[in-house]
Amino acid sequence: MTRYKILKTITNNIVRATDSDNQEMILIGKGIGFGKKKNDILVSNNVEDIFCLVDKEEQKLYTQLLAEMPLRIMDISSEIITYIQSKISAPLNEHIHIALTDHIASIVKRCQLGLQVDNPFLHETNSLYPKEAEIAETVVQRLEKELSIKIPKGEVGFITLHIVTAVSNESMRGIQKKAELLVLLKEVIEDQLELTINESDLAYVRLITHVRFMLERIERNESIRMPDELEVIIIEKYPEYYNLAWKLVKIVQKSLAITVEKTETVYIALHLYRFAEKNDV
Repeated sequence: MTRYKILKTITNNIVRATDSDNQEMILIGKGIGFGKKKNDILVSNNVEDIFCLVDKEEQKLYTQLLAEMPLRIMDISSEIITYIQSKISAPLNEHIHIALTDHIASIVKRCQLGLQVDNPFLHETNSLYPKEAEIAETVVQRLEKELSIKIPKGEVGFITLHIVTAVSNESMRGIQKKAELLVLLKEVIEDQLELTINESDLAYVRLITHVRFMLERIERNESIRMPDELEVIIIEKYPEYYNLAWKLVKIVQKSLAITVEKTETVYIALHLYRFAEKNDV
């Protein structure tokens, strides 16, 4: 049980406080500031989902946000981040309070001005991070309801990136690079197989899902196995799909500076065969 001494109640969801070691921090959590005033004691086990901005630089940036935007936006953002945390088992990097809050404020401003930012990697982002995308979809719906605005579909992808960044601590650019990579792979497949891919095609979704899990396996230094006889059959019977798979793998390796095992190439070839067979290539 942690006891905090309130220095200032900023909103019902945001307070500035000190802990038992007299360390100053910003506490963020649904309703934690309601009815509270300076010098009141806040006990952590009385409140669910308290986020503590401990890093001094993060506190400074958050304080700047408080001065620049309506407290209504700050409150809605803190409630949304609490919701995101309730859906994600891993802890969120505290920077999400700055990055996502600032992004939400930008969404509101763009909607008020009638501006729309295209997101060319929406489908690929959603394919790479389906759980986070589902959460982001709900976040957009909540923002539309709370703020009475209509938000472009592409924002689901941008919010997804913020969630993934907060969970994985991977850079936004690194995550977006993977989505860009999927777009490139799709273009190569379309060119080599001379077709236009329907992104909702189940066979294509399975192929993209395999690529996503392949990247996760490589990050965890894991591998998958395939029966030797199946590997030989695919390479000998479907050389055109194996060659295309190898071309895709080389693009992945060059783009992300990683090594992909031969078995992954064979599985990709198998997915390509199934996809081509379904599309009568």
